[in-house]
Amino acid sequence: MGSISVKETLLVLVFSAVAVANGDPSVWVDDNYCATCNNGGLVWKETAFDTISEAIMAIDEGGVVNVHPGSYAENIFIDGKRLKLASLEGREATIIDGNDFTSPIRIENLESGAVEIEGFTITNSGENWAGIQTREVSSLIVKNCLIIDNKGEGIKTWMTSVEIKDCEIYGRPEFPYTASAIKLDESAADITGCMLQAGDQNGNIDAIEISDWRGDDPERFYIDSNRIFGRIAGTINSPSGPEENVISNNIIISVNGFSSGMNLNIGDFAYILNNVIVGGGGIFLQRGGENTYIANNIIAECNKGVEVWSDSLGVFVNNNIWNNKGNSQIVVDRIGLDGNISEDPKFKDREALDFRIDLTSPCVDAGHTIEEAHLDAFGKTRGVNVSGSPTVSYDIGIYEFDPLSHFNICGEPKGVNVQFSVSWPAGTSSPDFSDTCRSSRSPRWERPSTSAR
Repeated sequence: MGSISVKETLLVLVFSAVAVANGDPSVWVDDNYCATCNNGGLVWKETAFDTISEAIMAIDEGGVVNVHPGSYAENIFIDGKRLKLASLEGREATIIDGNDFTSPIRIENLESGAVEIEGFTITNSGENWAGIQTREVSSLIVKNCLIIDNKGEGIKTWMTSVEIKDCEIYGRPEFPYTASAIKLDESAADITGCMLQAGDQNGNIDAIEISDWRGDDPERFYIDSNRIFGRIAGTINSPSGPEENVISNNIIISVNGFSSGMNLNIGDFAYILNNVIVGGGGIFLQRGGENTYIANNIIAECNKGVEVWSDSLGVFVNNNIWNNKGNSQIVVDRIGLDGNISEDPKFKDREALDFRIDLTSPCVDAGHTIEEAHLDAFGKTRGVNVSGSPTVSYDIGIYEFDPLSHFNICGEPKGVNVQFSVSWPAGTSSPDFSDTCRSSRSPRWERPSTSAR
């Protein structure tokens, strides 16, 4: 924005030279670029544009659209072209405004390759349009975005493989026209390190809605290390593999006091591991109870801890089911067996939504060891042996207690908008909440090499 300095001109020219040398065409967007402007030495309507849409139309397949700070009132349509759309100074400075018309970003008909979107605020869609909306897209990657104040879902996909990482996404809040933060139709998804807010705090609304009714293509979901205000609702009819459907290391908080944290109708296998679910209805398994592997979760203060409609329950081990108003009998029968307990987890600060545990918690060293899920929500390796037991066990819940680093919480997932409120011991410094200690959050679930993705 504003005049272009000599330093900026040289920097853009260097970037252009590098892009050409690497065979990776790049263009730049700034709403101050114009036909009679210097444009930092770039060529008007070839490498310099004042709108994102024109830049996308002009760029070659596989190129990068670099966007300078500003507010761009556009309804971007990407039709069958793989590319990367990247802000130069992050989501706080770079806004895509749908102008209350359609979706700010719509992507369709991509048969191969990926569209990657990084570092934007995406807002103000038209009625019933999502902030980002896709149809038949081979791969969509969304990173470090704030998606807020849209009149439909935050992200809505149809027949798309999507990766959503380190984002903050809100559904539509106005009752009765509420919409999910993320809606996945016939789509596969990896969702990690995000803060997701359901639309309506009074209604029965989903933070993540998964719909796979057709059941003719293998779909799967991997939802790890998120803070979720609302519920995860999923209907999965297609075959996957036993390692494919995973919900792990999430904090799931009911926003209305009665909706379940998870409402799952799964025809194939699913892992539910090391989550903390508080308030609302806990876990509700409409179908697939016999195909679930539920381990190391804390389910507390819910109307129903775990409700199962199936005649049988699969692996159900080392969970803490505490202070709920009720559970299915099949779950009640498991408490006291297979490592399942019902004790106060002793959260650090429940009111401040600090769901870490300390040394006195019954969840320390009380979990089940699952090699593929060996990292906690902070990326810490599980299996810290605090009790001195000859058998190393994971902790129950999202965090692995380690007395050597208990007061260093670097690694807090990006997008979390709830500040911790804790008392630090005398002589110690408070933790660093800055981005300098927030490393890239790779998937916590290490799929076997034979996994078909």
